[in-house]
Amino acid sequence: MEEEPLKILHLGISPEGIPLEVVTIRTSRGDAVIHAMRMRTKYVRLPEGGGR
Repeated sequence: MEEEPLKILHLGISPEGIPLEVVTIRTSRGDAVIHAMRMRTKYVRLPEGGGR
């Protein structure tokens, strides 16, 4: 069974001021976006640094 690639969550604000969440994976051809949408409210309140 092949192992799933590591998914990385990026949270940020678009140039238009829209809060976004984007998930990427690393492939043999570079990083690939596999998910992008307006940021859900559960992420809006995370402190800087990922809530650690």
